[in-house]
Amino acid sequence: MLIRGLIASSLCMVLGAQSASGKKDPLAEALGRASGKGGVSSQLGSGGIEVAFKGARTEGVQAMASEVVGTIGSLTADAEQALADLDAAKAETSRLWALFQQKQKEVNEYMAQYRQGLFCSGCGKTKAEIERRGETFPHTGQHVVVPTQEQIRAKERELQPEINEARAEWAAATNRVRKLRLKVDELLEQIPLGHSLWCTAATYVRNLVAQARAQEVYDLQKQLEKANHQLNAATDRLIAATTIKTREEANQAKTAAQAQVDQLRSKLRSEETLSLQEASRLAQIRKDESGRIAGYLDRPHLRRNLELSPTYVAMGRLSGADSLGGRFLMGRLPSDGGNAAPLTSVLRFIAEFRACDPDLVRMN
Repeated sequence: MLIRGLIASSLCMVLGAQSASGKKDPLAEALGRASGKGGVSSQLGSGGIEVAFKGARTEGVQAMASEVVGTIGSLTADAEQALADLDAAKAETSRLWALFQQKQKEVNEYMAQYRQGLFCSGCGKTKAEIERRGETFPHTGQHVVVPTQEQIRAKERELQPEINEARAEWAAATNRVRKLRLKVDELLEQIPLGHSLWCTAATYVRNLVAQARAQEVYDLQKQLEKANHQLNAATDRLIAATTIKTREEANQAKTAAQAQVDQLRSKLRSEETLSLQEASRLAQIRKDESGRIAGYLDRPHLRRNLELSPTYVAMGRLSGADSLGGRFLMGRLPSDGGNAAPLTSVLRFIAEFRACDPDLVRMN
């Protein structure tokens, strides 16, 4: 919300647009889609307003890309920990299941002998327990006890809590595995969606800058064309001049026109240099951010459980609207709030990208 507030503020300052509460919409103004009432679009023209919009928007879009990268870092760290916890929980569940099975087996064996009266009147141990210790059953001076039905039921009630406790521990561990599996699944769904949204934002930045530079070059070329026309006209007047005064006037006009042509040519060269520098800067930012994402993905449990490599391309698993990252929840998980619906802010961001780049030119 903070980023969107900053974006809106910068748009209003640059475009002179107003908030949406009964006023002009900066995005609609920037795209020349105001409701036919003149205003900013009519003052600057569609090309000028588009350049102004792109200049104001680029910084906010780059901030969005950086924020998504940071969020992917958090998600992959959470996924790595959740996967480790899941492995540990599975092992604990297996251990507790074996313990429960063993406890149940021991109680069943004990009760089988108890029902037959195969336990010592002195120590109360069963025949199997006494003989495992190498002793004689029953112990010297003791005798075999034959229990009553009430004693059998009492003994069953006495031993049942041990089985119940073992079963409860296994059930709790099973429930923990279920919750961890749900969390892991949600994290592993969000990570590629985040990668897709980063690709969208990085492409958006590149396109905004490229289109703004292209507009600047176009405007300078049109100005240069006009300046050359003026220079040619001044040259023609100088050639046609028949008096000292008209020659001086024509020469001054030619000199001024030549200066204008030279200035515009210099601006064009500077613009070309700046375009190359901007392209190089953005390419480096994309490379750095892509490297960070690759590093986030290069985690032991992620690699082992998902067969991900540092060069994993998340968009390969997606199609349609998801390819732009529309369902990325910016670090939230559906289970956190019980709502898996896409975030309004993310959908609005993608809508702006589509509006400014209707052809959805080449993605990263």
